Amino acid sequence: MRHTLIFIFTHLASIGCFQYTSDIIYMVPSALAIMYSIFQFLKVCTLVFSPNWDVELGYADHIPYQWKFLHNAIVVLSTYILWNEGYSFFAGMTSLYILAIVSSLIITVLDLNMSGED
Repeated sequence: MRHTLIFIFTHLASIGCFQYTSDIIYMVPSALAIMYSIFQFLKVCTLVFSPNWDVELGYADHIPYQWKFLHNAIVVLSTYILWNEGYSFFAGMTSLYILAIVSSLIITVLDLNMSGED
């Protein structure tokens, strides 16, 4: 839960400093946090898709869903700022990551059965 708060604070501090100064250098901590999240996402995807690994995924149930949605909403705001500043490739990669994560959160919160079995 601490990591989520650190990520939220990092994004908010970066956004606040950028808005105050209009200097893109203040978005670097936010971009680094996003890159770390994408790295973790790709690592999990690699392990899940690899036939040589039997991976049991945990979903960090100790973190409230509201905090997860808040974190992703702030990442969306950081992504929007980076896109406006001309970093469209990075913003596109981050948008794909956000789409996957938020879709997963919505399916989990709504407890939808996506297996197709009755």
